[in-house]
Amino acid sequence: MCAMVSDRTRRFVELRGTLPALADSVGLDSRDRAALMRYERDALETLMRGLRLGPARRALHPHVREEVLRRCVPGGVIVSGVVTTRKAPVAPGALPGLGHVPQLLRDPLRLFGSAHRDGAPVTRIMLGNRAAHLVTTPQLVRTVLSNVDGSFDKGGPVMNAIRGLLGNGLLTCTADDHARQRPMMQVAFARTHLDAYVPMMAQCAREMAESWTPGGTVALDAEMLRTAILVACRTLISAEPYGTSVTAMADAIPELVRGLFRRTVVPLPPVHRLPLPSNRRYQRAERTLAAAMEEIVKHYRSLEEPPDDLLSHIMAVSDPATGLGMTDGEIEDQVRTVLTAGTETTASLLAWTFHLLGGHPDVEDRLWKELDAVLGGRVPALSDLKDLPYTKRVLTEALRLYPPGWLLSRTTTRRVRLGGHELERGAEILFSPYFLHRDEDTFPEPDRFLPDRWLPQAVTSRQREAFVAMGGGRRKCIGDVFGMTEATIVLAVVASRWRLRPANATAVRPALRIVLNPSALPMTAEPR
Repeated sequence: MCAMVSDRTRRFVELRGTLPALADSVGLDSRDRAALMRYERDALETLMRGLRLGPARRALHPHVREEVLRRCVPGGVIVSGVVTTRKAPVAPGALPGLGHVPQLLRDPLRLFGSAHRDGAPVTRIMLGNRAAHLVTTPQLVRTVLSNVDGSFDKGGPVMNAIRGLLGNGLLTCTADDHARQRPMMQVAFARTHLDAYVPMMAQCAREMAESWTPGGTVALDAEMLRTAILVACRTLISAEPYGTSVTAMADAIPELVRGLFRRTVVPLPPVHRLPLPSNRRYQRAERTLAAAMEEIVKHYRSLEEPPDDLLSHIMAVSDPATGLGMTDGEIEDQVRTVLTAGTETTASLLAWTFHLLGGHPDVEDRLWKELDAVLGGRVPALSDLKDLPYTKRVLTEALRLYPPGWLLSRTTTRRVRLGGHELERGAEILFSPYFLHRDEDTFPEPDRFLPDRWLPQAVTSRQREAFVAMGGGRRKCIGDVFGMTEATIVLAVVASRWRLRPANATAVRPALRIVLNPSALPMTAEPR
């Protein structure tokens, strides 16, 4: 990388002396000359960033821009002022026939971290003989997520594995289906329904907090998952006597999520049909989920007065264009999505938040002061959340450091140019919020837990662009408000009563599956 930057810098220095003559040769006016001077001042820093050129380049006269780029990157193909090469570089360490699969199974963070540090805006990760394109810059990721011209869609190895479990729900469906499903699901997730859900969230959190004993050790990751599952059960499916079916479904979810990552990095269906214990557990969990879902939806169809819960709202919505509601199969897919996205992701956020608070008593003390001043020991209501800005910043900073969806994917719908490379139709794209959120140029001191970086006057537009924990564009997470509301309620209830400290000196590391969970999180509960 140093040699590459050095070579680029040398070429730029050689180029500088020719810029005035170049400007004269294409007849620049004063405005374009000023843009050229801005480019000159910015160019060395730009080149150090691997030719990720900024606004100054875009302001240049196109003839000058193309010539500058052509001379800085000999051999590149110029397309509308962008250096385009046929293929992105392959990340180091790929093995014949296996690609990067061994590295992905052993230490995926090292592989993706290395690709981000190398500075290439797009790097190929080999899944066997198949390439997935890792996008490493916030600007390009936003291009993919905003999808202005329809060049990108849900797909790729991560999303394809998730689709195998969740079906064609809102999280996994393609753009055409999303255009139909989103308006309907938006009604089911309307903020007006939160008033009914918040008391259930608070009750679940209180039951967990009241079950702990002073000085006792709690497996906090398991406790957060159990509570998130309980919240999902009570807000999604509350009709009796189907609580046991919901619990059976929720018990199946952790096994399914564990198996999803294996199916992502080893995209070979025959391997996952082998009679291995892990495959058998996954298949058993799949059957449990499918049977329970079919039974519950059939029961709700028969109810004359459905309960006021999320499933009833989903079943009541209709397509504004046709007036038709969802089929049973579509409803089952949506419920699978809510159960999975609404349990593992929220549990992950809460577990990491308490882990961070346990190591940052100064942040914890400020959190306690806000909770005590606003709540005074009572259970929070929805109307209290606006008065808990520091609590929100604590959760947002935890979400930055440990985004549950640490690796996401898309696919191209047509031939596109991305980051100076041509991608064919059907090319698979990867991006990692975990590493985007830890870019030191975007987030100073990126590894520090600093909730006040999210103060309104402190946060920058560049940070907002790079923060993609909830996705972006038209595919932004529909349950973001629900999930953050739940996380705020649970954090407030628990932190108002307990001080949680690491139970031992064992380092807590990310357990890399589809969702970024702590490897294990034993904590000691001390009364405040």
